Amino acid sequence: MSEHASPNPPKKSNAGKIIGCTCLGLLTVAVLGIGGCFYGIIALLKENQPYKDGVAAVQASAEAKAALGDPIKPGFLPSGNISINGENGEAAMAIPVSGPNGKGTVHVIGKLAAGAWSYETFELEVEGQTDRIPLAAP
Repeated sequence: MSEHASPNPPKKSNAGKIIGCTCLGLLTVAVLGIGGCFYGIIALLKENQPYKDGVAAVQASAEAKAALGDPIKPGFLPSGNISINGENGEAAMAIPVSGPNGKGTVHVIGKLAAGAWSYETFELEVEGQTDRIPLAAP
């Protein structure tokens, strides 16, 4: 009777797992980095005076409350740009807002001179309406 020695199975390489985990780790770091930058930019937009003035004006407006309902809340993703150099600058923003009865966008275009903002455009565009609602600038 002959005994057959069973051959040792070949060892599996961990290279695939190592490469997969490395790629997953790099992808996670990239996504978190991009997400952090995106969140930081949104936070910077929301901390500026034109954003704060726009939100306060729409929340105080009787016409805006009639169109959107009360309370009016700002959306997550404002868009636009702000450029400030010392006590001078300019801003052009679109701030999404919503209330129980609808959605809209606050449009703010302004200039900063000697540390004080003045607004050329300060109005609410309500979805489904053609006329914009003027807002009282602070």
